[in-house]
Amino acid sequence: MNDQNAKQDKQAVLQSLDKAREHIRSVLNRIKLDMEIYPTWTIKHVLAHLSGWDEACIASVEALLNDNEGEMVALRGADFYNAQSVETRQTLDYEQVRRECEITREQLKKVIDRVPEERMRDVVALPWGGNASLYDLLEAFAEHEAEHAVEISALIDEAEAAHERANGETN
Repeated sequence: MNDQNAKQDKQAVLQSLDKAREHIRSVLNRIKLDMEIYPTWTIKHVLAHLSGWDEACIASVEALLNDNEGEMVALRGADFYNAQSVETRQTLDYEQVRRECEITREQLKKVIDRVPEERMRDVVALPWGGNASLYDLLEAFAEHEAEHAVEISALIDEAEAAHERANGETN
């Protein structure tokens, strides 16, 4: 891979992560904090989940930087890891979880900045098992976050439409 492609890979990943986070931020401005997004999960839980996966990605990037294989942080599966990520933040209030989500994203971006551009296609251990290039791992995570944002936005739209229908019927 030439230097230009390597540089594009790194910039593309950082842009994808920024775009996905902007989409999440846009739904934060519209959501009711007690709205159930997934069974038993509110927006606080989704943000805790995203922080947990940012931490897992940080571990993968640091393993690459330290020239070691890294480890599978979701040894008991993604569902268990998700539940664990949410549980460890259970005592935090929404604002604390929101801030932590922003902090872990900035930490992830900083550690990505330390990766030499030519290493973006190096193979890393995936947090949930298997292997892929660092680029593919980070793009997959950005896509995962963007999917959450789309789902949450659709739920908000549905709730707003139902509210408007209910108000229209009573007026």
